[in-house]
Amino acid sequence: MQQSGEAGARHRDISSGRGPIVLIVDDEEVIVVVLALVLSSEGYDVHTQSSGAGAVEWLRGHDCDLVLLDFMMPGMDGGAVGDAVRALPGGARVAIVMSSALPERRVRERFPGYDAFLQKPYEMEHLLMVVEHLTALQGRNGTNGLDRPEAPPNGGRP
Repeated sequence: MQQSGEAGARHRDISSGRGPIVLIVDDEEVIVVVLALVLSSEGYDVHTQSSGAGAVEWLRGHDCDLVLLDFMMPGMDGGAVGDAVRALPGGARVAIVMSSALPERRVRERFPGYDAFLQKPYEMEHLLMVVEHLTALQGRNGTNGLDRPEAPPNGGRP
């Protein structure tokens, strides 16, 4: 496990290199592990962060198609992370799925810019349906949502 960002922040790459790039942001490690296993088994290129600040730091240097974001986190909450994602170049094209045990109305008051909301607890089938829909709807197929130069297909060699 790699350390990233704030003291104690955890980061994992469960990279299949096959599908859309998904960043899971949640401070509860058990939730992160389960979500990462489920999404990676479905072919998503999964990365995780255990803090909002770590997620924003990671997003500044990596491509991402969809962020699965917990709303209630210590420090930088999901609303602040969502605001930071939207402020990044190309951040408006990154799908954000917000999840919380709070009523959706309360989450929307803090951050109305998410693409989908999952009320905790939720079924994995529902999560997969939402993620698949959002990545397909906007043509996400493993290419980046953020405005960063793409590497040439041949690695820059003639």
